[in-house]
Amino acid sequence: MEESTPNRILPNFCHWPVVLSVLVLCELFAIIVVLYQLGEMRNPWDELALMSLFMQWAGLSCLALLCIGQHLWGHLSAALSGLLSYLGMLAVILLLSEVSHLWVLGVLTPQSQLEHGQFLLRNMAIGAIICALVLRYFYVHRQWTRRILAESEARAQALTARMRPHFLFNTLNTVVSLVRRDPAMAETALLDLSDLMRASLGSAPLVTLEEELALVRGYLGIEQLRLGGRLQLEMRLGAVPGDALLPQLSLQPLVENAIYHGIETLAQGGRVEIEDGREGEQLWIEVRNPLSNAPGRGGSGGRLAQESIRLRLLHHFPDTGTLQVEAGPEQYRARLCFTYRSSSE
Repeated sequence: MEESTPNRILPNFCHWPVVLSVLVLCELFAIIVVLYQLGEMRNPWDELALMSLFMQWAGLSCLALLCIGQHLWGHLSAALSGLLSYLGMLAVILLLSEVSHLWVLGVLTPQSQLEHGQFLLRNMAIGAIICALVLRYFYVHRQWTRRILAESEARAQALTARMRPHFLFNTLNTVVSLVRRDPAMAETALLDLSDLMRASLGSAPLVTLEEELALVRGYLGIEQLRLGGRLQLEMRLGAVPGDALLPQLSLQPLVENAIYHGIETLAQGGRVEIEDGREGEQLWIEVRNPLSNAPGRGGSGGRLAQESIRLRLLHHFPDTGTLQVEAGPEQYRARLCFTYRSSSE
């Protein structure tokens, strides 16, 4: 399943950290304005309350405009969508300024014309500064997100180029040894290898857990042919829905690292455990393997694969996507954490 990402300044303006940041910024500007005019005010607290109310309403209204605008002109270029957003926010501030001034003073009188002009000029100047800062922040955030995605894709390609030859060589040797004594099993191994190579060359950023587990089972089937009784498996799955989305090739490389850096280096082999869990909308999948002290293949190996997975989780699940690793006295753990997102959404 491929995600569609329109060309907009920020993927989700209505996310609560964005709303909170805008409200805090508006409140800071309200305090600065009141402090600047402190000597001219009879009751600073009342002025601060009114100014805060106006700033917060203006901030929330502009944020609502951006939420609507990302669907209306989010497909445009960053420069054009940013310009439309900026002009729209200034128009909202002008409208709110007019409404609030009439609400406080009523119908304009000749004596209030000068005060009205100063009020509008001050609000538009402050609004222009705040809007420019907010849009600049959103633009930098968008560029940063794109850079993270580009780096993760580059690391994933480097990971494939570095690890696939090793795995491919072992798999082909296994298939050759099976051709004469068990052709059906050799064919199954080649089909599993084909699925893995197709996934590594695919472009879908997100797949369902069911699809990712199919790759894991295919990979484990190949490795069990090669390692035999040295590789023991224990899979406790079912808590995470099969339609939950996660980055492609995020679980399989962890299982591959568990075998390459753990099981292969132990003369007696060992057990790879895969378990999942769910706490509300938060999901996790954990891979565990015994530690090895073999030189050159420590239990903490595979850092390139882990960094690639971590970056892709951060891109697709900015607030909840993490990869947690822990090397205990006898066991190595790698846990994928992400938010439930259905493939049907």
